[in-house]
Amino acid sequence: MKQNPELIAIDWENNLKISEKVSMILLNLIWIRPKIKLSLE
Repeated sequence: MKQNPELIAIDWENNLKISEKVSMILLNLIWIRPKIKLSLE
């Protein structure tokens, strides 16, 4: 089965967008959590 290069490119873009969002969420969790803990203490 031959895949359409354009579709593959779109998939790549979508995957990159999703992984960017995921990494942003993870970074936010890592950065925000310690700050919340510090403010609670």
